[in-house]
Amino acid sequence: MGDENTKILLVDDDGFVREMLGMILEAHGYEVVTAEDGTEALSKLAGDNGFKLVVSDMNMPKTNGLELVREVRKNGNTVPIIILSAFGERDILDEAMTCGATDYVVKDEKIQDKIIEVITKALKQAVT
Repeated sequence: MGDENTKILLVDDDGFVREMLGMILEAHGYEVVTAEDGTEALSKLAGDNGFKLVVSDMNMPKTNGLELVREVRKNGNTVPIIILSAFGERDILDEAMTCGATDYVVKDEKIQDKIIEVITKALKQAVT
């Protein structure tokens, strides 16, 4: 179970996905704050916000997941970033990892278990 003090920023332009993943994360004890796109996420990440991790969709309007990773890293923020993709496009996911994403999860029927596994791993790595 997550630490209730562990604040996660969940970024996805699909309201249903935000709600579903938010419920999964909250059920595992995480505090969840949402954003509809990368632009809103960058605004919420500015300053001292207490986020321990970001979970972001890859394909979004305005600022997509790849651009979000680039901007966050350019600003010197080392918060772990997990990228979500409905398509599992290997080249784009590889590029996200090269730009500084911590890991990725493909949106499929196993996402409920996989997202918690990847978040737990990323948070442990961030501490060590």
